[in-house]
Formats: sequence, structure tokens, C-alpha cells
Amino acid sequence: MLPIVAGLAIVALIYWFFFGPRREEAGQVTPEGVQEFTITVSGAYSPSRLVVEPGRPVRLIFDRQETESCSDQVLIPEYGIARDLPPFKQTVVEFTPAEPGDFVFACSMGMYRGTILVAREATGKVDLDIKGMTCAACVSRVEKGLRRVPGVMGASVNLATETAQVAAGAGVTVEKLVGAVERSGYAASPKRATSAERDVERAREARLVGAKFWVALALTLPVLATSMHIPGVPTMPTWLQLALTAPVILWAGRHFFVQAAKALRYRAADMNVLIAIGTGSAFGYSLWRTILAKGGHAEVYYEVAAAIITLILLGRCLEATAKGKTGDAIRKLLELEAKSARVIRNGEELVLPLGDVVKGDIVIVKPGEKIAVDGVISEGSSSIDESMLTGESIPVDKVPGHQVYAGTLNQQGSFRFEATGVGQETALARIVQMVQQAQ
Repeated sequence: MLPIVAGLAIVALIYWFFFGPRREEAGQVTPEGVQEFTITVSGAYSPSRLVVEPGRPVRLIFDRQETESCSDQVLIPEYGIARDLPPFKQTVVEFTPAEPGDFVFACSMGMYRGTILVAREATGKVDLDIKGMTCAACVSRVEKGLRRVPGVMGASVNLATETAQVAAGAGVTVEKLVGAVERSGYAASPKRATSAERDVERAREARLVGAKFWVALALTLPVLATSMHIPGVPTMPTWLQLALTAPVILWAGRHFFVQAAKALRYRAADMNVLIAIGTGSAFGYSLWRTILAKGGHAEVYYEVAAAIITLILLGRCLEATAKGKTGDAIRKLLELEAKSARVIRNGEELVLPLGDVVKGDIVIVKPGEKIAVDGVISEGSSSIDESMLTGESIPVDKVPGHQVYAGTLNQQGSFRFEATGVGQETALARIVQMVQQAQ
């Protein structure tokens, strides 16, 4: 009877760990409209990460439960706050944050540190970069985490591009969305304006994964061969199997254990947790048997741990290659985009970066130039190559009142047009978005 009760208790504990309620970082709002947090001071600040809204008063109640000299004062430099904290008493600190940003609060010696995140309100569509996803289950977990945020009307996560699109209503902040993803066991940040940094990072990660795979394969094959008792292959000493397997687990497979620890920190389970438990158990048991054998023969499972890591790394290599190929189409589309535009402002002709062009600007296009944004011709005429949109190689004649599109090429003649679609509103940007969503 006792083993059954113990088993049920363990199952209940595991269920609570992964599916039980999680502690939120947002404070309670009092009837007076004050955001209130109670922070325990004992060896550290808990909680140490606070999310607050700008323009609303904040009340921090520091409950100091120790007599250590380093925690006798709290400093919030950005708000000019320096307050003594008597031991075993509560001290109230109040202020009103104005601008969004990250602000540090710390003890007088800087040993205890926390962060106050003054949130930025996100209305409409919000794009996030997500890191750490490996499978469809990860996508589902991130989507569920985002949809649980009050005010979120929908969320769509793309595993191939590692991004999320969130339909956010009033009161939803970027920090709340990032926090929801982190509580699901993954890393998130506001999406970068361009994909150049992401491409460089992906290429670096692909090279690193490739190097880990080939090193792991070279070290795993001898261990695997001796464990399978292939005729003609000599038996390998246990300590040598340990020496060959250790780099596979501790270096090539380190990423899986780090990601598993992050997932468990937020009480989530993913493929990395399964890999870490499986390979860690096999390696740990084998290491223990090796130590007990004191240089003699022992039944070990080093080949199991090494083979699992190597095969998963092979999958990661194939995945990185596939992601690189799917990203080629997007990069080629982005290369069609002009880098600058010639704009009339205050009677002067200026060459501006594409991001500085706004609706209503009068844009000048000369022969051989790419059209920077969508618009309607107001003066002049020309022939424009629109093959990148329509596939038709014959240039199209354009006169005042005709629509022109970003990325198309002006063949001959000069003209001016009024910008009607800029940034993500151009036809080219919408094509890029559709290609991304289709991956």
C-alpha cells in the first residue's frame, strides 16, 4: 500500500510542478489605483523583477527579514530614491514612473539587485522573436502562454522563422507578452526591424551545430562499435569510453542541458528536458559504475548517451540547412527593396533612408532607379518594369493617376508620386510577410 501512495504522491507533485499555478510578477492594484508590491529582503530581493505601468503610482513594500549590513538600504538611482531598511520591519517606497524602460533597484553595496520594468503599451499587432523552440509542442506551448495574457485576442507562432505575431488589445504591454513566453520556458524579445542580424546569428549557430555534430560523431563511433561487439573490434576499457563520451555530453550536448534547466526553471517540459533526463541518466549511471569498478570492467551505457546526442545534433544540422534555404526566398525579396528615396520636403530635394519616408511625401524617381514605396503618380510619366510583381517582362506605361509599387524598376523618364504605402504597408512588404507565414 505504501508504494502505491508514494507513487501517487510523486505523480501529483510532478503534475503540480508542470501544470500548477505560477507566480506572477505584476503587482496588485489597490482601490486608489496604486501598483503595490511586497518585496522580501532575505539573501536577495524576492521578487526581483517587477512589471509596472507608466503614469500610475507605484508602492514598494520592502520586508527586510535579516540583519546583514549590505541590505540596510535600497537605492533606485533613476528616481533619486535612497531609503534605509530597518531589520524585521516593513518600509514603504512610493514613486510614479513616467517613461518606459528598465530601471535597477539595489542595496547600498550593489550585492542585491532587482529590475523595475516600466512597460510599453502594445496595441494592434506585435511581433516577437522567440528562441529555444524545437518542435510543434513548443509552438503550442508558446501560443497558449501568449493567449493567456489578458487582452490578447490571438497569437500565431512560426517555428521556421522563430517569430510570433500577437493581436493585442488596450492594456497589453510588450513586457507582459515577453514574460508570458519566458514563463512558458523560452526566450523572447521585440522583433528586430531587419533580418540581417538574425541571418548572421543563424549562420553562426548553424556552423557551431555542424562542428559539434562532426566532433560528436567522431567520438561516438568507436564507443558504439565496441559496445555492439562487432567481430574484429577490440573491447574498449571503460575509462576510455568515459573519456570519449564526456566531451559529447559536456560540450556537444551542453545546449540541451542548459535549455532543459531553463524550461524547468519556469516549470515547463520540452524535448530538451527529455533529452537531458535520458542522456544524463545513462551517463550518470555509467559514470557511477565506472568509479565503483576502479579501472576494471563494468556494464555501462556510454554509447546510449553519446548516440542520442549525436543523432539529435544531426537533426539540428538538417533543420539549420532547411531554415537557411527557406530564408533565401525572403532575402531575395528584400534585395528588391530600395535603400533610400529622393523626397521633396520644404521645397528641397533630400535623399532619405527608406525608414524616414512617410505617407504624403512627394517622391522623385529618375531613370534606372528603383521605386522606394507605394504611391500614385502626380507629375511626369515613364515605363516601369513590374515583373517582380506580375511576372510580365514588358514594361508598363505609367501616367499621372496610375499606381506604382515599391521594388519595381523605372525604365525611362522621370516622374513624381505621392507616397500612399510605406514600411510594412507596401505590396512588397506584404509579399514578404506572406512568404514568412507560409514557412
